[in-house]
Amino acid sequence: MEKGTCKMGWFVRSKINQQEGFVVGKIYWMFGCEKILIKPLDRKANSIFDLSPNEEVVSEEYLEIISDKDNTTYEKDFVTPNLNKYFGMLCRDKVSGYEGVCIGCTTTLYGTDAYCLEPIFKKKRNSTKIRWFDVGRLEIIRRQVEVVDVTDKKPGGCALNMDQTLSMNLC
Repeated sequence: MEKGTCKMGWFVRSKINQQEGFVVGKIYWMFGCEKILIKPLDRKANSIFDLSPNEEVVSEEYLEIISDKDNTTYEKDFVTPNLNKYFGMLCRDKVSGYEGVCIGCTTTLYGTDAYCLEPIFKKKRNSTKIRWFDVGRLEIIRRQVEVVDVTDKKPGGCALNMDQTLSMNLC
């Protein structure tokens, strides 16, 4: 399908490996990449709203709608969050005090937007893991990097793996 045409709540199939799934969200990366979050249909779960990290991350252009499924029951347009407000900003989680540069955002069928923070390393590496926080938990400290300084002609981004660092996930 064409970029920008996919909707949350659709049943889709990967043109590459024929994997079928339910569209549950979209990930936006500061580096220009956008990916669709798919919950595989063959995965055993209590419901399509069963929260777990077992979603597939797929480029929209490699998806096709499964026409024999009801794609209207949960259909919802993607609303692009305010990426310019957070991307490249040093942010702090109001609850834990965790600080990092905002490099990604996910919007889902489940609710609020969440932003990905990657920690800044000075001398000691206390934590190498990126962390995701709901938008309401974030406080902006200052601009750390301009988005234009980290983008290129070909959009970069990350494969979603919430247990790894950015450097291990670059496409």
